[in-house]
Amino acid sequence: MPSDDGSERDEFSKRRFKGAMEAVEDSNPGYRWDWNEAGLKGKVVGCLFRREEWEWDGRTGWSTRPVKFLDAALVRERRFRVPEDRPLPGAASSLSVSDLKESDEELPF
Repeated sequence: MPSDDGSERDEFSKRRFKGAMEAVEDSNPGYRWDWNEAGLKGKVVGCLFRREEWEWDGRTGWSTRPVKFLDAALVRERRFRVPEDRPLPGAASSLSVSDLKESDEELPF
């Protein structure tokens, strides 16, 4: 939530919050954000996710994190661009989603 302290970080938070609430409003015809958090219960919204590489205690791996809310209709209509993976800075090579192959032979079940 924005803190309204006038900082650059706060301005970024305000823009992100406004975009998120507009996505909820666009996804739920007739709904308007009124600063009542309980009013968000049961609402639908689209969300884009990105894979991000992490490093901790000498180990690395990938996690999936939300990046942006958008109108759920855009997701249903597949009118969005999947965000690029975010590898660690200076990573020699990174596995991308396009490198993964779907094969029933590789699955353990």
